[in-house]
Amino acid sequence: MSSSSSAIELAKPHGGTDGKGAARSLGRRILWLLLQIGRIAVENLVVFITTTLIVFALIRSIPGDEALWSLGPGAAAPEVESVGHTRRTDQSFLRQYSSWVYATLTLNLGISSGFPNAERIKFGTWVTCSLTLGAILVVVLIGVPIGLASGLYPESWLWNQVSFLVYLVSMVPIFLLAYASFFFWPFPPVLTDIDILVRLNPQYSETYLYVAIFSTMAIVLAVGDGTITELVRAVREEVGRIADSEFIRAVRANGGAVWKHLARNLLVPILTVLNLRILYLLGGAVVVESVFEYPGLGQLTVEAVKDREYGLVFAITVVSVLLVLLVTVINKFLILFLDPRARD
Repeated sequence: MSSSSSAIELAKPHGGTDGKGAARSLGRRILWLLLQIGRIAVENLVVFITTTLIVFALIRSIPGDEALWSLGPGAAAPEVESVGHTRRTDQSFLRQYSSWVYATLTLNLGISSGFPNAERIKFGTWVTCSLTLGAILVVVLIGVPIGLASGLYPESWLWNQVSFLVYLVSMVPIFLLAYASFFFWPFPPVLTDIDILVRLNPQYSETYLYVAIFSTMAIVLAVGDGTITELVRAVREEVGRIADSEFIRAVRANGGAVWKHLARNLLVPILTVLNLRILYLLGGAVVVESVFEYPGLGQLTVEAVKDREYGLVFAITVVSVLLVLLVTVINKFLILFLDPRARD
């Protein structure tokens, strides 16, 4: 009786200690997560302010009057003053900067070329994001298998030659790849207007032409900016490191599946490469959209610069920076979730 009661007494404080320890562990995890969120928020805020301030300073340093440019040299002074007040060009540096940022975030961007600028940016953002996601899909579908094969079979002549070919093609400037892709189209080049293409090629449906143009642009963007080569290199190195580990050797010796262990470890380098290259993909989209006359943010930027709509250029810059920061934040949290070493 005494022995059983003593056992019960010993068990009671032990259970209470476990409960307190679990609560403390949960509290530390929540505190760590809040600190990570705060750190990432501060970093992104600094990047956003710094980038947009630099772009705004460059725009403001351009000589001349933006209102006079938009109205023409024969415009009356009251009309120029009214347009300048509307575009806030008569304000101080910081006040005009804050006004432009606020106007962009609230989508109060006025009208250009007969269309609301907010709607033009929304549509251009959707088009550019779709093109970038398509390019990322091409990068993963091509880069990961080549990196896996060249990492698992480093002495293979075939996969070494395939990797070399990918590196060689990526060295070609992206605009040359874009123009060269026209020679592989089954319809006349440099005609991206769907209505014209449908009339000239009645044997092809409108959906087919859309898919053909979009797929060509995604492939050119994925290959031309070097993202595939970076992914092939990262995957090959990671596969080589994992394949030589004692754990994988033990799995192979026991006849286990190596692929599922490789897959989880490859997610981190893949996400890291894509996060580092997202800015290059968005920059390459400007070139590709200009060559293909595709109505994304790149084409909209070119039109805004030609028309000297610098407020619109700044708004596009703000949206682009926010897109990059959003991708960076998502990528950081995915890596923190997938990689225990990052949590340390």
